[in-house]
Amino acid sequence: MCGIVGFISSTEHDSNLVFNGLKNLEYRGYDSWGIVADTDQQLVDQKFLGKITSFPDQIPPSFISLGHTRWATHGGITLDNCHPHFDCHHQVALVHNGIVENYQSLQKDLKNHRILGQTDTEIIAHLIEKYRQKHNLLESVRLTFNQLHGLNAIAVMEHQNNQIIVAKNGSPLVIGLGKNANYLASDINAISNLTDQFIFLEDNWLAQITPQNVQIFDSATFKKIKYTIQKISSSLTDTDLNGYPNYLAKEIHQQFQIIKNINQQNLNQPINQILKLAQKSDQIFFTGCGSSYHAAYFNSLIVSPKINRPVYSFPASEFSPYDNFLTDKSLLVVFSQSGETIDAINLVNFAKNRGVTVASVINSPYSTLHRLADICQILPCGPEKCVLSTKTFTAQLALFLRSIGQDLTDSIFDIQQILKTRYLSKINLLAQKIASYQHIFIIARGNSLPIAHETALKIKEVSYIHAESFSGGELKHGPIALIEPGTPCIIIAPNDSHYDDIISSATEIKARGGWIIGISSKNNSVFDNYLSVSDSGLSTALSITVIAQILAGQLCQIKGYDPDKPRNLAKSVTVK
Repeated sequence: MCGIVGFISSTEHDSNLVFNGLKNLEYRGYDSWGIVADTDQQLVDQKFLGKITSFPDQIPPSFISLGHTRWATHGGITLDNCHPHFDCHHQVALVHNGIVENYQSLQKDLKNHRILGQTDTEIIAHLIEKYRQKHNLLESVRLTFNQLHGLNAIAVMEHQNNQIIVAKNGSPLVIGLGKNANYLASDINAISNLTDQFIFLEDNWLAQITPQNVQIFDSATFKKIKYTIQKISSSLTDTDLNGYPNYLAKEIHQQFQIIKNINQQNLNQPINQILKLAQKSDQIFFTGCGSSYHAAYFNSLIVSPKINRPVYSFPASEFSPYDNFLTDKSLLVVFSQSGETIDAINLVNFAKNRGVTVASVINSPYSTLHRLADICQILPCGPEKCVLSTKTFTAQLALFLRSIGQDLTDSIFDIQQILKTRYLSKINLLAQKIASYQHIFIIARGNSLPIAHETALKIKEVSYIHAESFSGGELKHGPIALIEPGTPCIIIAPNDSHYDDIISSATEIKARGGWIIGISSKNNSVFDNYLSVSDSGLSTALSITVIAQILAGQLCQIKGYDPDKPRNLAKSVTVK
């Protein structure tokens, strides 16, 4: 969600460095983008609405440049609201991730300034301009940043002033170190092809970046900070499409090998440490956002009987009612794809202040949740480029299934069969029938309920069809009123203790004219359409999830939407 890229060097660089960096951040989600570079005469910028397509032909080579992808929070999707933003005299340029919660009160002190748009970001540039009348750029940025409420990251440059000033609180920033050149990004993926040396900025750090040097200060006290340089291999997992039509299709197919690798791994490391800690903790909480919350929910259900202790799961954004139960004897396990989800980070910071032991299960090494956690389990997925979480979700499930002793061999074979052309064609035929409907319901019970929630989420995210998941036991308490003749209802019915009950629910729906689509290891006369999975015990959830992902992707394709960048969504949600 929003992206920052910056370059500063002792020799001129072409704007394609910024452009390529922004392209590497496309998965984060955005609706406009822009680049600014300094020349002998002036700051030159170019802004665009929509996706990154054509090269910015008006940006000249320069020694210093900034780029940004914007996901609108304040103000509409317009060129005036697009970053970079400038002061009144076009001398200071700024890009920004986050939300300035007190921007309206700050704007009251800028009555003589020319404000062009409606975004909170533009106010920051004019505040810097105000302080610049008496202070140098570094101090002006510091004084401005200390006035901002909320979680923000800013990068600032000035005409004929060969430095970039950055500051952050909450929203991530990383500095890459080069030879007579330094780089800046909100995500290591934007610049990992240029360097293997990085400085990860902590909250309330202020950095002055020149081509030869980086100095870091405490933004409040202005005292210098000694920082650590981390060397990280730039040989990241392949992110090419390799013949697949889109990243969604590629990442769905990668799950077979990822789960196979997990099944063969020696699980002596973080995942088992997490379970051992759970057995000793007074309270155990599993949390996440979006798909990662569904993974937390599923894993809480399967871990609880294994350790004979209640494991509570909540969305990270809705944890406040349980704040008072967090103590130094609690364990908090946070699931995340990006490791930068702000709701999860806020919760972790709160928990650590209470002395809580924090574990994270993430797919992004060196991210904030990696650095904050006492124990971190890195998922073996490689970069996930599609906005939809697929391989991260199934890897989160597979790791915990293995950790409680489940053999995934049957599920691995089953997924291999599901990904073959014959089964894909069967799902496609079903998708063609469903695509014209406005509502789809997904019904499940027990351990399958989080999988039903994930199925509904996938369909909503990428096809924009209203999909809603219900517990079979709750149908008669209201939701069954939604059933009309022909309403598509997906029934998740693994061969478990809830099988007979969920079939009864399907029968009740069918009696009201519902169209029953069964996903099960056993065909049943109540099913109008049947998608088979193997009977793999708890790990049947993996096969069902892959079918749901494929169905969502097929619906998206039929409707002609972009599967990798759904509207209004972002891969890394760094604002509240």
